[in-house]
Amino acid sequence: MFSSFRTHTRGTARRLFTLIELLVVIAIIAILASMLLPALNKAKRKAQAITCISQQKQLGMAFPQYANDYDDYYPCRQQYQTTSGDLFDTAKGPIAWTTALHGYLGLPTSGNIYSFWYAPPKKNPFRCPSLLTEVKEIYYTAYGYNVALFGEDDKITTPAAHRQQISSVRQPSCSLVLADAYTGPNRGVSNYSIGGNNVSYRHSRKANGLFCDGHVQAAGSELFYLAYYWIPYFPYNLKNKATAFATGAAKGTYTDGYYPYD
Repeated sequence: MFSSFRTHTRGTARRLFTLIELLVVIAIIAILASMLLPALNKAKRKAQAITCISQQKQLGMAFPQYANDYDDYYPCRQQYQTTSGDLFDTAKGPIAWTTALHGYLGLPTSGNIYSFWYAPPKKNPFRCPSLLTEVKEIYYTAYGYNVALFGEDDKITTPAAHRQQISSVRQPSCSLVLADAYTGPNRGVSNYSIGGNNVSYRHSRKANGLFCDGHVQAAGSELFYLAYYWIPYFPYNLKNKATAFATGAAKGTYTDGYYPYD
């Protein structure tokens, strides 16, 4: 009986020791995970920023091809096909700048691609991988387009305002084509133009921007500051000459509570 008691005690102690070992291992794993997760998240954000830059460079190659076919002009924000616009007509709706580039990006060029609510293929260069919301319509894109330099709505009766040929841009390395942008706090995406929208510093407090010379640059509000949310204040923009920053608006801040930083 005594021998049996000793054996039982040793078995119980061994089981308890094994449980303690397991808890220690779990604790160590939890500590390591807490140390590694920030690094992994940082690496993920870096990869997303690199993908975004790559996509903007892809767009930067498509724009000159378009200009070569259309008298040295980049596409305006949207080109009406009818007098009324027919914004939701899948066949006669306006040709957005995003849709105008389809043929140079290997995306569909026919079919129901002209409505505001046309849903492009999931894999397209207009969607930044850092977006918190899924972009399902061509009307919404991750990048705001510089309509103050390349034209707003080109209507049947009224030509697009501000539109000029790319060869007339005297400071291409300083002139913005598009940049990370957002429409409002609920979507985090832009309705395909940057005039009236905001630059979104979604890449570790920086935004990526494509310039007229084809280079893509990541920068903060010191470069992408749009005073009062309107792009003519951007240097070398509306009239292609330097303009001073307006006073009274804080750089990189938003009045509606939206916080696009990661």
